[in-house]
Amino acid sequence: MVELAKGVNLHVFPSTKFKTISIKMYFKTKLTADNITNRSMIARLLETNSEEFPTQTAFQKALSALYGASFSADVSRAGQLHQVVLTLNIVNDKYLSVDNVTTNAMMFLKSILRRPNAQHGQFHPETFQREMTNLREDLESLSDDKQSYAYQQLKELYFDDSAQGMSIEGSLEALDNLSNEDVLRSFASMLSSDEIDIFVLGDITERKVINLCNDFDFQDREPIVGEVFYHNENDELRREEEVQAISQAKLNMAYDTGVYYQTDDYIAGQVFNGLFGGFPHSKLFMNVREKESLAYYASSQMDNFRGVMYVRAGIDQAQTDHVIDLINEQLEAIAAGDFSEEAVVQTKEMIKNGLRQSDDNPSTIIKREHALNLVGQDLTLADWLAKVDAVEAKDIQRIARQVQLRSIYVLKGE
Repeated sequence: MVELAKGVNLHVFPSTKFKTISIKMYFKTKLTADNITNRSMIARLLETNSEEFPTQTAFQKALSALYGASFSADVSRAGQLHQVVLTLNIVNDKYLSVDNVTTNAMMFLKSILRRPNAQHGQFHPETFQREMTNLREDLESLSDDKQSYAYQQLKELYFDDSAQGMSIEGSLEALDNLSNEDVLRSFASMLSSDEIDIFVLGDITERKVINLCNDFDFQDREPIVGEVFYHNENDELRREEEVQAISQAKLNMAYDTGVYYQTDDYIAGQVFNGLFGGFPHSKLFMNVREKESLAYYASSQMDNFRGVMYVRAGIDQAQTDHVIDLINEQLEAIAAGDFSEEAVVQTKEMIKNGLRQSDDNPSTIIKREHALNLVGQDLTLADWLAKVDAVEAKDIQRIARQVQLRSIYVLKGE
């Protein structure tokens, strides 16, 4: 890691494995209910146009001139952090007849950040209104996909902090009160105050990357203080049901796991989740879906920056309570050691295969390294694989015993 300025860190991963150079810039700040919608708009505006490239056509032509480079701006959440993530992928100069693509690509990024399509204290009005409309339509469409809607309602029910339960895209209520000037002020604050991590992966020297990134002229800012993980305080079971005109009920459940990224229980938690509902040979899939035919789909997923596991299933609403009981029976079975060594081996191999495959994707490698950086750890692929192999049956049982059901949300038919 190289500190370009206080609170601005560069991470370079030289690799001859890929013919591309991948760049990700993470702008991080504390997650609040007030900043989610603002920053979602920032990401949309940044990937649309800029002062130098004021139309979408000009913007895409600039990327084409970089030999088909791809650029995106997204938002994400990691525990108590909100992140605006800029991603730029380019072909390495070494495989072209020119030697300035990387330099021009960094100039493109700098132009987007330093010269947005804004003047007189606001973003370009037409661009702003168009992206406001797009975001509104995206937020409204969440209710059209009933499983996505039910999943979102579960999170709002589970989390005590409204910011944690909110969609990462924001809320319609906040959008109604959002002004062009508000978003530009948020963008200026992001540039001057957010902690920044820049990741560069490819066949390139650290010195060249440092020289290119110094040209951004980022100023000192205060690093984020406090733990990245979010710990929900709720210790009571909450249940909510809603009726809509649907034919298949959506059952969503949230469990407090006490398992957090790269803490002592993390890898054992991944094996537990694989056995419980993460893979096609899991207990939820084999027993709830296949054997009992009580679910059209059933799976589990862990969020290890917030210590929660979600279970989602499409069911016959007449069987709701029976399915809930059966899902919890699968948890109790794992806690009691009711699983085969063969299933454990199969789960470990699937996790390890996923890790190996992720090592063939530059974007996934950077995401993994960024997550490790958030918790101050450094692991090689070999370290990960060894940790998976080291998980024992008693570790899996221990995780199952500490997992506690906290919220149930059911979207039912009329």
